[in-house]
Amino acid sequence: MKDMDIKTETQDQETKTEEKKIAVTEAIRYRKRAQAAEKSLEDMAQKVEQLNGELEDTRKTVSHLERRQRIDALLMDERAVDIEAARLLTEVSVESMDDPDIEMVVNDLKESKPYLFKSSQGSVARMMAPSDQIDTDRDVSNAATEAIQTGRRSDLLRYLRIKRTKI
Repeated sequence: MKDMDIKTETQDQETKTEEKKIAVTEAIRYRKRAQAAEKSLEDMAQKVEQLNGELEDTRKTVSHLERRQRIDALLMDERAVDIEAARLLTEVSVESMDDPDIEMVVNDLKESKPYLFKSSQGSVARMMAPSDQIDTDRDVSNAATEAIQTGRRSDLLRYLRIKRTKI
């Protein structure tokens, strides 16, 4: 009977040892899973931070593009001759303002730099010197022929002006 008690005792010890081994291996496995989860959490937090930064950049870009579109629309309504130059001047003024008012800036620009806008008659010709005014009686083909024959720059420019007003 003692042999049986010893065998049972030995089996109990082996079972306890196996249970301890199982508990230790499970603890190791849980610890590894916890470490992997923490690493994954850190990676996700970094990714969220990066995406928030990209979102903010995108919002700024959209805001800038909307403001630019608004400026372009107002400049077209006011009949700007050189939209790019007028836009740049308007954007500089708007960016320096605390509370931007695009319409006011465009109106100020129209008053301070009228040469950037078409006059009420519909042409910029009245702002040019008399020698530079477009001869409206001249036909586009005659001006082109003269520019080709003479090769002078002034004839070429006269042809281009006539062509632009005919279109």
